[in-house]
Amino acid sequence: MGMIRGVGRLPLTRSALVLAGVLVAMPVGSCGDDDEPATTVTVEREVTVENPPEPSKHRQKSRPQPTATTAAPEFVNCDPNIEAKRATTTCPFAENVFWAYWTSGESRSLQVWSPAAQANFTMTCDGDGTRVTCTTSDDAVVRFSQDAVDRYSQAQADAYASSHDLGPDPYEGLPRAESPRNGGEAGGGDQDCQGYDPCITPGPDVDCASGSGNGPRYVDGPVYVDGDDPYGLDSNYDGVGCE
Repeated sequence: MGMIRGVGRLPLTRSALVLAGVLVAMPVGSCGDDDEPATTVTVEREVTVENPPEPSKHRQKSRPQPTATTAAPEFVNCDPNIEAKRATTTCPFAENVFWAYWTSGESRSLQVWSPAAQANFTMTCDGDGTRVTCTTSDDAVVRFSQDAVDRYSQAQADAYASSHDLGPDPYEGLPRAESPRNGGEAGGGDQDCQGYDPCITPGPDVDCASGSGNGPRYVDGPVYVDGDDPYGLDSNYDGVGCE
C-alpha cells in the first residue's frame, strides 16, 4: 500500500480560517513494480490560525486644567463715597484728602497729612463734574464723587477733624473758605438752626427718634452738632448726635 505523508505544519499566526494546499509526494503502483513513476497528490485541509494579542493601549491620564484667577480690583472702597488705589494709598489718607478738598473750597492743589507716613503730601485734584480724582507724584490716587462733596456739611467736617489724625495743624496750607460751605451758619443757611445739621430751629424740646425721650419734637439721626447743643443730642461730645 502507498502512504500519504504531510510535508509539514503551518505556524499558528493569525485568527482566520485558511485553506492550505499541501503537496505530498506519494508513490502509487503495485507492490512489485518499482519502476512505476511517482505521482503528486494535492491534499486540502482547514487550518485555524490565531492572531497574536493586540498590544494593550495605556489610557493617558488627563491633566487638570489651570484655574483662572480673578485679578484684584485696582481700587479699595474706604467708605460708600471714597476710593483709594490699592497698594499705594491708605484709607485714612484718602479720607483726609476728601476732608481737605472740601475744607479748601475744592482747591486743585492740596497739602494733605498722611497718618501712616506722619508727613504731608502734595495732592493735585481734577474733577469732571461727576467724579474728583486726586493724585500725588508717587502714584497715590484718591477718588470720590462730586455729589458726596456737594452733600458734605461744615458740621460733618468739624466732627471729622475732631476725631481723626489730620496732622499738627490741619488747616496749614489750605485756602479755607471764609464761611461754611452750606452758607451762613452750620446746618442752617439763613435760618437759626442752633448749630444742628440737619437744621433744628428753636422751639420745644427735641429728642432722638430712636431714644427714650418724651419729645414733643423728635429727630432722626445722625445729627451733626456744631454749637451749644441745647437739646443734649450729642451725649458723648463727638460732634454727632442721635447715632
